[in-house]
Amino acid sequence: MVLGNPSGINETLGERLINSMGIGGSEVRGEFVTRELAVEKLLKGEIDAAIVIGGPPQEPVVNALHGGARLLDIDGPEIDRLRLYYPLLRRMLIPRGIYPGQKAPVHTIGVDLLMVCRADLDNDLVYELTRAYFEQDPENVRNDTDPQRAPAVVIPLHPGAARYYREREMSR
Repeated sequence: MVLGNPSGINETLGERLINSMGIGGSEVRGEFVTRELAVEKLLKGEIDAAIVIGGPPQEPVVNALHGGARLLDIDGPEIDRLRLYYPLLRRMLIPRGIYPGQKAPVHTIGVDLLMVCRADLDNDLVYELTRAYFEQDPENVRNDTDPQRAPAVVIPLHPGAARYYREREMSR
């Protein structure tokens, strides 16, 4: 089984995901390779499954599905156990039709990502960085979370970023 890319959160999250599902140890021989190589190995029958981390649609996943692979739901109490390690993790759905042949939504997990900067960084600079991040690719960076139901941020917001969020009613 491929547990993700061989770095940072990908490696750790893949291991913790299978452990939270009660599998691991001698039952799973995990390896860490790129998404592209994972799909190659999956389609050749060299591995049974791969964890692909990244926002859908992922081209390697599309390629895997064209080759006969299928998407699996990630759901249940295992996700609650996993959230003990990663409080920013949340349940998500991949909407029907995002991937070829996908006739129903697929339960999965997602993570809220944070951009972090020094507390003494200039407020206007941080405001502009935040604006540029959200405006650089509106399709890729969506704000479809209701601010009243948005997860709490676990670290203080920089005043420059907070100003951007307030102006766009993206925070409480």
